[in-house]
Amino acid sequence: MKGYITIASLFAALAILFGAFGSHTLKERLSAQSLEVYDIATRYLMFHALGIFLIALLGFQLPKEFLETPVNMMIVGTSIFSGLSLIHI
Repeated sequence: MKGYITIASLFAALAILFGAFGSHTLKERLSAQSLEVYDIATRYLMFHALGIFLIALLGFQLPKEFLETPVNMMIVGTSIFSGLSLIHI
């Protein structure tokens, strides 16, 4: 579960990095609609980072077999959604 905590920390750091980049650099370059999509992608990235972190913490109390599938699905889903949304912009 320590690896999932590392992944959650990485996702949170990326959410902060991309959010700051979007609000300071992209504000002048993107349309209002594109900026809204970018903002939603960074916000969801942070929410999912927190979710992955909480699931990883549960891994210290519950059997890992119950949590590996949900946490892996969150990692893949977040990577696809936020990754494609941020790259598309």
